[in-house]
Amino acid sequence: MSEPWRWSIEKLLGERIGPDLRGGHICSLVQAQGRESQHLEFKRELGSDDKDNFELAKDIAAMANAGGGVIIYGIGDNNGAACEMVPLTRDETKQEQRVYAVAQGRIHPSPRLDVFWVEAGDSSADKGYLMVVVRDSALAPHAVTKDKEYLAYPIRTGTQTTYLTESQIASRYRDRFQLSANRQDRLKNLMKQGLKKCKPDEVYVAVGVVPEQTGSLRLTSSELGRIQEWAANLERNGGLGIPDRPVLDRVGGVVTVGQRHVRIGQMRDVAGADTRISEGWSDGSTFFAKPFNLNLDIRRRFPAPYGGYVVAYDEEIVWLVSAGLKFAALWAGDRCSVGGEALAEIRLCGTGTQGRDLAGLYYVAEHPCKVSDRPDRYPESSEVRLDSIEPASLTVDLDAIRESPKDWFEATMMAVVEIFQAFGIAEPRREPYREWAERNAFSLD
Repeated sequence: MSEPWRWSIEKLLGERIGPDLRGGHICSLVQAQGRESQHLEFKRELGSDDKDNFELAKDIAAMANAGGGVIIYGIGDNNGAACEMVPLTRDETKQEQRVYAVAQGRIHPSPRLDVFWVEAGDSSADKGYLMVVVRDSALAPHAVTKDKEYLAYPIRTGTQTTYLTESQIASRYRDRFQLSANRQDRLKNLMKQGLKKCKPDEVYVAVGVVPEQTGSLRLTSSELGRIQEWAANLERNGGLGIPDRPVLDRVGGVVTVGQRHVRIGQMRDVAGADTRISEGWSDGSTFFAKPFNLNLDIRRRFPAPYGGYVVAYDEEIVWLVSAGLKFAALWAGDRCSVGGEALAEIRLCGTGTQGRDLAGLYYVAEHPCKVSDRPDRYPESSEVRLDSIEPASLTVDLDAIRESPKDWFEATMMAVVEIFQAFGIAEPRREPYREWAERNAFSLD
């Protein structure tokens, strides 16, 4: 991920920190006599009583308050230098579950963790090491419950754990609130600059996302090549969007570099103007915008209020919002090594005068944007002035969107609710996505 301490630990291991680690990588660390640091700690064992749970919570909170780090259980040390491999006995997934439970129950607020079981790789299949990766946290300071009576704020300083003083705690809280304000300002500016690039006289669905954690992607020539391949893979894998409708089509690996950001692909209309904007920034932020109702066949067959720019289709709005959120999650995680929570803003907007009055929210029973029948307007939907629709603001979990189709779907539904309510619709229809949900192994019931 983006934390600066990762590269030194990964150098000792000879592998990126994650589920691909094996016992041989732990062996490499021990043979190199890797030393404990502010961001790396070795533990011989993971105890099981209440005192051990407090020590576990304290160690995790201390790491989170110091910018994150890694705790490896199953390694003995001599004055801070790894000297012995002491594999733990595997107890199905109970070790991982316990770590998460302790972090949730005894650390306030709970920090973000990644917990991996690393198999020892010898003849003992039930032996291995537990790796707890504590992420850098914008929610610091983190406190632990001590003696079930009061809170303490541990912090790792060098290889020692101490406690924050009252003035240090106050300073940390001020920093947290300032970071939150900075993210809100960043999102406001991201949307403002992105909307300036939208084509006049179109109605866009725009999605801006700013992660809680700040990425640090370096836009070098070699990284640009990797981004081009990444973009081409997105297209080959069907693009982005629910239900399985490509959005990043016609990408062709085209990546244009700007100041601290790249633009992924190009999609232009017959006049040569951009009709899709998908930008990824070096800090992990993204801006995505695409006009809806671009189907020229619809415009030709249905006069106003059905054709032109005045018909808003429910499934098309869901499709584009889902694409903007998934693009954000993949860019942040794959390219900028950022995950966790993020601020998101969804806008239905236009930059010109044409199409600023929307005839209402419509649906097509058979398929979104299919023109076999005249689209139907929701009975409760009313005409809406475009500039009267307030943006939808919410917090999303980038890791969940990236990894879970169900969480991606639910985040999309939550994001579009306020947009639909502007048309007088309480919530989006779910029935059109039932088959998609079943293909992705979850139920809408």
